[in-house]
Amino acid sequence: MRKLGLNIEPIQTARRFFLRYTNIDREYKDEDVVVKNLSSHRKIAPWMFLFLALGYTGGVLSLVMQEQDLFASPHFWTGSVVLLLLLVNGIISLTKFGGNQAALLTIHAYLGSAAFSLMVIHAFLGVKLGMSF
Repeated sequence: MRKLGLNIEPIQTARRFFLRYTNIDREYKDEDVVVKNLSSHRKIAPWMFLFLALGYTGGVLSLVMQEQDLFASPHFWTGSVVLLLLLVNGIISLTKFGGNQAALLTIHAYLGSAAFSLMVIHAFLGVKLGMSF
């Protein structure tokens, strides 16, 4: 059966790397660079989540329309876990890290790193899934 939907993985990969890059730059000692990068991260992260959530919806619809077993797909599960991690991360940041608590800042960083790592795995699983049609 013909594969439905668009391949927007290059766009998603570029945006993921931008988000990750702005977070890594937080380690610099130059206060202006830190402020600029945090501002960029805050501005693009909600849009990135929306973009990924819409892509997730399209991917699920594509699998359903192709009559694929949704719950047997590791690509589906990695995408679901990534969105869940990013949702939890977004909720943590909306609470302003519980009054700027160091523990929540650390959790936010680890969840973001885990989500990014899982997105890389998700991309490889997506390529594998695409090649199977």
